[in-house]
Amino acid sequence: MLIVRWLSILELAVCLCFGWNAAAANIHHIGSATCTYGLSGDIALGDLESLTESGIRGGDKLCLDSEGGSFVVGLDIAEWLVSRDIETVLVADAKCYSACALIFMGGSDWEEIYLPRRRMHVSAKLGFHAPYLVLPRANFTSEDITSAYAIGLRAVARMMKLGEDRGGEGFIANRVILELLSKGPSELYYVDNVLKANELGIALDGVQKPMWTERDACNACIVKNEGRAVEGVCEQPATASKIGKSTTQFVFNGFAGEGAYSCAVRTEKHKDGVVSAKIVQTFIPGEELGSGNLPFVELVNSDSLSPSRSLGK
Repeated sequence: MLIVRWLSILELAVCLCFGWNAAAANIHHIGSATCTYGLSGDIALGDLESLTESGIRGGDKLCLDSEGGSFVVGLDIAEWLVSRDIETVLVADAKCYSACALIFMGGSDWEEIYLPRRRMHVSAKLGFHAPYLVLPRANFTSEDITSAYAIGLRAVARMMKLGEDRGGEGFIANRVILELLSKGPSELYYVDNVLKANELGIALDGVQKPMWTERDACNACIVKNEGRAVEGVCEQPATASKIGKSTTQFVFNGFAGEGAYSCAVRTEKHKDGVVSAKIVQTFIPGEELGSGNLPFVELVNSDSLSPSRSLGK
């Protein structure tokens, strides 16, 4: 019994250090269009059971606002959420760090293919942290420390595998895992620009409707190309041409492999004054832009954001 008790204490210690205590999170029904349920405060043992008993079900939206807590419990909740058709949401000015960030990444559904169901307001703050130990004052044996280290490694492995059974590398990209593992005890890996949000399958709310200017269109080329563009690509003038009375096509050069590919965006001004935009679905050599059979797909508001714009402000 003594060994079991110590392991329980050590597992509780795998947490985000600052802003954490043993109090359970507040899980409550909200019932609004944005948030069906809310989870706020420190994350601790018993929170998974509280969430499953709260009445939350498929189609609901779980809004999060927490600075962390038990990393292991955060993983438990994230794994429970996977494919349950529950959307995780960060509303304006919400904070979601460490264990909370793991829960946020559990928002998903499975309909023959994996579908991320995660939304974040551009003013919200989202930060990931690797697990580390905060031990209560006591005399620990080398076996205790070895057990605690093993718990931490298992937590990292579970984080890497979150959603892995749904295909791909899992919900948290390996590059992000490596980034957060390199952070110190008081550092976080922040999702603070549109490229990082897209990498994690996070939809952004609170973005003003763009006018789809030339610069907006170039930003979309960078965003959709996952940042693979030559430096200063949007400082170079685009080739603009009219396609019909209300549609303009912008062509930008300097994308993908060694900047050898081009990107085309078509903007259309509608009768009500609203401007929409489409982007060519694949990046292509410039000589192929004259083809009339290029596949274009619709752009969304957040695609217009500059990758240098900071989220969470």
